[in-house]
Amino acid sequence: TSPRLVARLLHLPTSATDADAQPPPSCPPPRSHYRLLAPCPVPVPVPLTNGYR
Repeated sequence: TSPRLVARLLHLPTSATDADAQPPPSCPPPRSHYRLLAPCPVPVPVPLTNGYR
């Protein structure tokens, strides 16, 4: 499984610009994003991509 496909399935940003962008106020904090996998432009959690890097 490719990291890009995994990121797409989890609705996570794949580009540096999206990863560095600040989430809108309506988005949950990064901690909640890691649990709920909400499609918000927050930095990708390390545990989520550690196995694919």
